[in-house]
Amino acid sequence: MNIPYYIQVAGTIRRRILADEYGNGEILPSSEQLEKEFKVSAITIRKALEILARQGFIRRRRGIGTTVSKPESTILTFELGGTFRRFIDSLEKEIMDSEVLELATITCPPHVRDILLLKEKQKVLCVKKIRKHAGIPVGYYLHYAEARLCRGITRKKAEAFKFQELFEQTSKLKLTRMEECIKTSITDIDLSRVLKTGFGNPLFFIENIFFDSQKRPATLTHIYYRGDMCSYKATVKL
Repeated sequence: MNIPYYIQVAGTIRRRILADEYGNGEILPSSEQLEKEFKVSAITIRKALEILARQGFIRRRRGIGTTVSKPESTILTFELGGTFRRFIDSLEKEIMDSEVLELATITCPPHVRDILLLKEKQKVLCVKKIRKHAGIPVGYYLHYAEARLCRGITRKKAEAFKFQELFEQTSKLKLTRMEECIKTSITDIDLSRVLKTGFGNPLFFIENIFFDSQKRPATLTHIYYRGDMCSYKATVKL
């Protein structure tokens, strides 16, 4: 992916600020110094600094220069290992609000069909949801399940309850196992708009496949967590 240099420069300076390489309140190196260090034009540096100013990482003060204004950091930590209930408990402890962006019955996308072992053109329920912490979007969820097993799931219910709980209620199936895969990713234009963060920012991409008591894949959830606000930890017995 060809990411414009000004976005790369902004991302690098932002990481330095978050890592305290540039301390809060310190004067940032001058534009001329940054041009020389990054080997880019004055326009590139100006556009990078404009991004950082909009995001609240720097302040331009007449007669003083550009100073670092490190935002108050909020890192949400989710626990891996143990039971799904333990993972959910750690999530619920941090993220309180949810908003359903879309709830629709659609023709099953090929990648979902392959995972859920559905037939071509079979219908699935797709629920797109945002989870928020202190009003800030932290996670973007996409839930999929066979449509005929989801009758009665409404937007209001999807905002108030976990999708897997609603699926068990409507389908009368018991979910007994989850497979989870975590990858790193970055925001594209669509995800940056949904999560209210910059293009190219880091993400955790998580794929959760839930199986019923007959060991059949029943629901699929894709989650995009903001990498600047989330972390994972695990306790492993030796």
